[in-house]
Amino acid sequence: STATRASLFAYPLNQIMCIADLFYYASVTAFYCIAIFKLHYAFQDSFLHLNSTVLRVYIGFVCVSAILSIYYCVIVALQPAHDIHGFFTTYNMPIIIVLMIIDFILNATLLIIFVRKLKSALSLSSKSTIGNSIDKSSLDLVDLITRHSLVFGV
Repeated sequence: STATRASLFAYPLNQIMCIADLFYYASVTAFYCIAIFKLHYAFQDSFLHLNSTVLRVYIGFVCVSAILSIYYCVIVALQPAHDIHGFFTTYNMPIIIVLMIIDFILNATLLIIFVRKLKSALSLSSKSTIGNSIDKSSLDLVDLITRHSLVFGV
């Protein structure tokens, strides 16, 4: 029957959503690559450089995220028109949860590392510029400048 034949094929709107998701995940992967490269490049010639193990872990997270994103897009494209809820919770939901966890880990740790490295760099440069006359207000000013540059510069 026609209903049986139609249920064997994927829902046509899923291919459009798959392409949109693919563009989204490609931009997310590009963003993380740029953020990691920026962090690595900014501090590569100083003692504040990223540890090679940390860099490899970040690259691993980005690669796993990219692979899971492609897998998610394929599953969205192949999702059948019947039993959408059951298919979604069985196949899509675990991938979405893992992608959210990886996204949170990457966002939080990149921000924390960047803030610490930038604060250390600004503190060291202000200490060498000001000399021994560093007081609490100078360190507070460096902290304020660091926060301001992160909020408005990123």
